[in-house]
Amino acid sequence: MDNSAASHTRLVSWLRLALPLVALLLLLLVFVIIERRDKSASDSNPRTHPGLMMTDVVLNGTSDDGESYRVIAATAHRALNKTGEIRLSALTAYLANTRNRLEVTAQTGEFKQQTKQLRLEGDVRLNDQQGRHGRFQSIQINLAARRAISRQKLTLQGPEGRIEAADMHLNEATRIYRFTDAQIRLNRGKAK
Repeated sequence: MDNSAASHTRLVSWLRLALPLVALLLLLLVFVIIERRDKSASDSNPRTHPGLMMTDVVLNGTSDDGESYRVIAATAHRALNKTGEIRLSALTAYLANTRNRLEVTAQTGEFKQQTKQLRLEGDVRLNDQQGRHGRFQSIQINLAARRAISRQKLTLQGPEGRIEAADMHLNEATRIYRFTDAQIRLNRGKAK
């Protein structure tokens, strides 16, 4: 019995040392697994990337010649890089000048603060005060210079008629519009 009591005492003293170490190792393993899961989930979800996430955002500014613009978005995500890019969703842009006010809506967009460039994508629609309507797949707007480029199929319609084109270059300051592969249908008697 003396021998079994000594082996039992050794086993107990060994377990007193080993069990806390095993528990610590298991706890460490659990934290490492959780951190890896969190890290892989954040890599696949752009909303959790480093940056500033905002809701109900309003961006105001003026063009180089003093005309105002306003961009309103449901959500905005600003990256932490030096480019100042802001990704936008469910947005409306208002562009005003002395002759007209444009309203442009899109599903998504990207605004570059330094250059005042606004790229819109996903069922882009344009409306103005004169009853003109436009539909684009995407459009790049230079808010500073009041220029717009659409390199994809577009449709513009208004009281004067309808234009369907492969692409468009617009300079609002000079009121010059250029279209490629355009079909123009004028409404008789309504053109100015």
